Amino acid sequence: MASVKVNRSLCSICGKVPSLSICVGCQRVFCTEHVEQHRLELSNLLDKIIFEHGQCKQTIIKYTEESNSHPLMKQINEWEKQSIEKIQQVAIDARKQILNAFGHFASNAITTMKNLTEELTKAQNEDNFFETDLRRWMDTFIKIKKELDKPPTINIRKGGTDVPFISKIIISVSEIFDKSTGRISIKDEGKLIVNTGSNGYGTVRSKGEYSTGKHRFRFKIEHTSSHKWNLIGIVSKNAPIQATAYNIPTSFGWIANNFVCLNGKLYSDFNGYKSDIEKNDIIELFIDCNQHMIRLTNERTHYTHELTIDTILCPFPWQIQLGLYYSKDCIRLLWR
Repeated sequence: MASVKVNRSLCSICGKVPSLSICVGCQRVFCTEHVEQHRLELSNLLDKIIFEHGQCKQTIIKYTEESNSHPLMKQINEWEKQSIEKIQQVAIDARKQILNAFGHFASNAITTMKNLTEELTKAQNEDNFFETDLRRWMDTFIKIKKELDKPPTINIRKGGTDVPFISKIIISVSEIFDKSTGRISIKDEGKLIVNTGSNGYGTVRSKGEYSTGKHRFRFKIEHTSSHKWNLIGIVSKNAPIQATAYNIPTSFGWIANNFVCLNGKLYSDFNGYKSDIEKNDIIELFIDCNQHMIRLTNERTHYTHELTIDTILCPFPWQIQLGLYYSKDCIRLLWR
């Protein structure tokens, strides 16, 4: 620090004049007593800077030699931990879905095997069987063995996720239709329903039944007449099936001619419902057993309708119910 005598100036600390000096660095004026004090302050500040320098140097060495201690690395490690936990939870949920779905499939397979066991035992004891019986039994066994490894109603696919390079596994438990009555036919292994012949009512029901949880199903309207009559909804499993599904007690759903079906009765303009279903539309039926609610959504128009289900009027388990009336109308059940 260079000092210069300054006349008629006062010390910036005590305000006295004798033996004044000016600090070139801060341009402040000091008397003889306080110029040393100011110098000591500068020396102390230099010591702090040297200390911070040493600390900074040690931090650089630490982060270089122990990379995992860096805050950015800790952030990545935490992200990795959370991602693994999420993946593990998705895997746990997926396994539960597989076990539940396979349990239902295995139950049917066990029933089939029991019936075959009785047939084989009887045929062997009575020595009463032919080539056609042998072929039928063998074909049945081959089909069961194949479906045990890959049940036709269960599918595993990868779906989107917030992290592009981590694909979420989605378990799709496929539904099929296996019961029908009236002018209606079930085709394509239970995935397609078609009105057969001339105009006339027909009804199908799903193989699956639902008492708990949330379930989504998607349908494609492959053909619909200009008059537009089809029913999409649910029904209690215990209600007898009949061609005129809309007047079955426990029936709830929507009809494409602007009617809503509530416990087997039709209501026009219920909650403002107006059908917007057209050919090739994709319709989603959402079933929430926990909230006693069903919802219909047209994926083209995003038009949504909800119904609250009184479980006294429509007891669990529920099944999906579709109905057709006009000739050649058809609806396809899609993978979710």
